[in-house]
Amino acid sequence: MLNERAPKHDLCYMNVAPDLVVEVVSPIDRLNDVREKAQEWLSAGVRVVWVLLPETREAQVYRADARPGIFTAADELDATDIAPGLRTLVADLFPAR
Repeated sequence: MLNERAPKHDLCYMNVAPDLVVEVVSPIDRLNDVREKAQEWLSAGVRVVWVLLPETREAQVYRADARPGIFTAADELDATDIAPGLRTLVADLFPAR
């Protein structure tokens, strides 16, 4: 958990990567650029990156120790290994149609 990795002193700025990054792809983003950014986050120490694709209502999940996974609206994203209780349906991450 982030609290376990955080420095034990009073600073306004911590030089610690978050456990989870969520990137929402906008209509002007190039998907290859977003994928590269996800890999950069992982290289910086982020444990999980969720890339949300609103147009297709999908999520791509990147982890340093695994191949990227693609999840559809009916699938559940599970990040309980980094944040207890963090589970959500992909559909719940997008506005209702």
